[in-house]
Amino acid sequence: MEKESAEELVEISLNYKGLDLTFIVPLVEAEILLNDDEAAANYVEKMLKRDDVQESKKTQLNLLNSVEGTQLFLSLRKEHNEKFNDKKTLKTTLWQKIALELNNKGYDIPKGREGGEKCRQKFANLQRSYMNFVQNMKKTGSGKRDPPPFFNELQEILGDKDKVNPPYLEDSLSEPTIESESSSSSCEIPINSRQKEIRNRFSSTITSLRPTPNSNKILELLKNQHEEIQKDKRQYMNLLQTAINTQNEQRERFLNLFERNLKKRRHSSSSSE
Repeated sequence: MEKESAEELVEISLNYKGLDLTFIVPLVEAEILLNDDEAAANYVEKMLKRDDVQESKKTQLNLLNSVEGTQLFLSLRKEHNEKFNDKKTLKTTLWQKIALELNNKGYDIPKGREGGEKCRQKFANLQRSYMNFVQNMKKTGSGKRDPPPFFNELQEILGDKDKVNPPYLEDSLSEPTIESESSSSSCEIPINSRQKEIRNRFSSTITSLRPTPNSNKILELLKNQHEEIQKDKRQYMNLLQTAINTQNEQRERFLNLFERNLKKRRHSSSSSE
């Protein structure tokens, strides 16, 4: 039974230089390839050297997997970005709409649910490569690594998400000291323009823990809510006091009326005697 489960085959889609390639691999190997970009790239390069995979590659590639097609696909995804961020919007409907727009432009992609699912999986592959690169850049001591294909397009779509740029991000470096600053300045390592561009792009993500403008808005909102609650309490107490005063006045009038009736009865009884 263990041998059968280990040999279970699954179909996976790997993104290689902007192209989506489909492979059938054992389940254990699929988990490694989907979570390790370097292993996935080595596997694809190895498989593409085989004649049988070369033939299957020709049938798998279409206009949508070209650079131009992927750029159009991402531009359509960006147009619907606001709706994708709306939790009330059904995402499958949006993917089907993108598939229909691609189909109308002559790209080889089916309409309806099947086309929507292909679009969703294509974006998931691109997003996984993008997120792996972003997470790697945030790690201390990470080596030089070129950004994945279509990084700029994906940055425009995913750059504002909390999982990419969380509102609170604790610096992974050690606490800064004067000694460390002087030592780093004396051992500066020259970087090329590409490294500087990537470092500048993510410099805002590695910051010390401090409140963001959103926290000030939250504090202001809580303050306003507290004032409204106190105002409601004062109004309630005023209404309660008014009700108590009214009740006391009614009770006083009732006692006075009762006392008058009692005096009349006594007077009538004494006169009858």
